[in-house]
Amino acid sequence: MIKGTSRIARTGATLVSMGMVATGATVLASPAEAAPRKVATDFAFSASSWGSRVVNDIAEFAPARLGYSNIACTRMAGRKSVAGGMTDALPEDARKLIRLQAMSSASETYRTAAGVTGSRGVTTIGDIRLGPSEGPFVKIEGLRSVADSFHTPGKGFGTATDFTFEGIGIDVGDALPEEISEPLQDLLDAISENTREPANTLVSAVTGVLKQAGPGGIAIPGLGKIALGHERSKARAGFAESSTYALKLHLDAIQTKVDLGRAWSRVARNRPDQVFHGAAILGRVNLAETGQGGPLTLLGRILMQGVRCEGTGGKFKAERVGESNILGGLVKVTGAKSESMGKHRKNGSAVTVLRSTIGSVQLLGPVPVEVRGLVSQARVVQGPRGRIKRRVPTVRIAQVLVDGKEITLHPSGVTEFDGGFIQTTGSGKNVKRLKRGIAVTGIRVGLSDAGPLGRIVELGLATARIRRN
Repeated sequence: MIKGTSRIARTGATLVSMGMVATGATVLASPAEAAPRKVATDFAFSASSWGSRVVNDIAEFAPARLGYSNIACTRMAGRKSVAGGMTDALPEDARKLIRLQAMSSASETYRTAAGVTGSRGVTTIGDIRLGPSEGPFVKIEGLRSVADSFHTPGKGFGTATDFTFEGIGIDVGDALPEEISEPLQDLLDAISENTREPANTLVSAVTGVLKQAGPGGIAIPGLGKIALGHERSKARAGFAESSTYALKLHLDAIQTKVDLGRAWSRVARNRPDQVFHGAAILGRVNLAETGQGGPLTLLGRILMQGVRCEGTGGKFKAERVGESNILGGLVKVTGAKSESMGKHRKNGSAVTVLRSTIGSVQLLGPVPVEVRGLVSQARVVQGPRGRIKRRVPTVRIAQVLVDGKEITLHPSGVTEFDGGFIQTTGSGKNVKRLKRGIAVTGIRVGLSDAGPLGRIVELGLATARIRRN
């Protein structure tokens, strides 16, 4: 049964402007408590946060994550990365519907005067407006996400996550039908009925309705959908990890998803010698310009596996893809996996391996290309005195077919065909020596006339490093 529409549903939900909210009983450590200088610890830290990610139904806009800050694997407390974000780089039609102002993020590692050691990600967006100016649109003020992972002497590992907002409103414009769904009515009622309540009551009411709606979210006629993100935490004897994802919205007019308020952090026990850093990515695709009004790019979304900063005790951790179609089916991947391993040795030496394996990947276009049996690996070995002894790239390719016919790869590393080229490690461009590490790209395919697939497809990427601090 459809509830009667509230006044706010018919006149448009005016933004509910409230004071700052502090939900949850956990008190988060403030950046002011952090030690003002960098100090080496026996912990391994990492953290990242971003204000928004804008993802087309086909691929991600570039830049994919707005207001992105990151702390790569480190042993040092006192590191901080801050970033601001703007929507200017988005295609014109996306900018008309996506307006984000006063967006910033901060990722940091810290040790307080009381000895609490941890990492934290914090994201804030002062003003959010999604949808056309005439409506319908969603407006949010003062969105803030926090993910804090820490170790307290005598108590062990813990986490604290939170996301809040100062105000939220939905202007339905003229798009609202005579009868609306019950979940949308509940959401509109939650906003209108809590206008004069304490701010945390508004947050609780809105998130409660969104949580009940589930991951599919609530449809807003003429606009799209709004859904709740998540708050996840894990604290064990040897580590703590936390993640906050505030809200997700889909804008039907431009077939685009807008993710808001992401924060993530991790801290783990570690040797005082080094930390591991790296990732194995099955594929990365750069798309040509499209009718969206600008370039799109898919950044490492064909399964990425990062090595744990503290290592894996010599065991390989793997993520697998049985079968996956991405970019609207233009890229088909089967029998693939990303693997990572890091091992500290008692004498101070260490080894790490990142590996990408692909059974088959098909690139569909005017000239279809298929790569079979690709293995790409980066291996780094550190000696007992902390010096990097070996950086070893390994690439194996069983077979490459162009337009259904097997081709022989040229020993120079560049093989041309009608409609594109294939670049392998023999070119000298697919392996890059890094400070204390190495990066490998198994195969790079250039498609000169691939329509929406466009430009460059990189397959079998692996990066491995052993860092001292």
